[in-house]
Amino acid sequence: MLCDQPDGGGEQRRVIGVTDDGKHIGDHVGRQHKVGQRPDQRGFHMHRGLSVERTIVRGDQILGERQPRRERVQLSPGDWVLQNAGNSGVGRWVIAFAKERGLKTVSLVRRPEVVQELTAAGADVVLVDGEGAASRVAEATGHAKIMLALDGVAGNAMPSLTGSLSPGGTLVVYAFMSEQPGLANPRDIIFRGVTIRGFWLESPEIRNSPKLVEAIKAGARLAAEGKVRVPIAAVYPLTAAKEALAHALKSGKVLFQCS
Repeated sequence: MLCDQPDGGGEQRRVIGVTDDGKHIGDHVGRQHKVGQRPDQRGFHMHRGLSVERTIVRGDQILGERQPRRERVQLSPGDWVLQNAGNSGVGRWVIAFAKERGLKTVSLVRRPEVVQELTAAGADVVLVDGEGAASRVAEATGHAKIMLALDGVAGNAMPSLTGSLSPGGTLVVYAFMSEQPGLANPRDIIFRGVTIRGFWLESPEIRNSPKLVEAIKAGARLAAEGKVRVPIAAVYPLTAAKEALAHALKSGKVLFQCS
């Protein structure tokens, strides 16, 4: 969650909070709490010149920073990372962090009209998900080795990722926007050794890691430098929480303006 909040001296200070369950702020509008007053919420002051519209809610930058984890999948500059939900907040942060590390990205999206936008945002390859996705990924990357894929959709979208991974590759599932069980092809798992594992932002391993603060600071720096931008559908006052939630459930990323 991100708000502009009075600092006690009549000035505004910008605070980004990481909530206790890692969910989008829309999941919390029913809980009556104040920013900075929860013992389980961590706040970090942001650059004063950073606009609200250029800042991510719900700690997406942490997820984007932590997903290509060197401890589990060895990645070097020039390697490829594959993801679906490329136009989501997380997807855009993955693109930004990957570029920062010298990695290349393949982003699968649902709508062809966002291909050019994501390419302009720094994505190396953007493809519309669907039939033949694995062969199109291979062609677009020159049949490059892809050892890491990130899944934020699950359901019928999963086979496009497992089928595109190289033998021994890893699929990290961090969300299931489809609200459906993931459907992986057994051939990929049995004969090509593809591994599927989960990522949860609020697991003890992540919450207790010193890299958490490092990731937030890195995300704040990238946003301040204008290297990542997630389109914001609307900004609502806290008094319009019900309307904000309805908007968020329909489409787009919604922010609260705290005053």
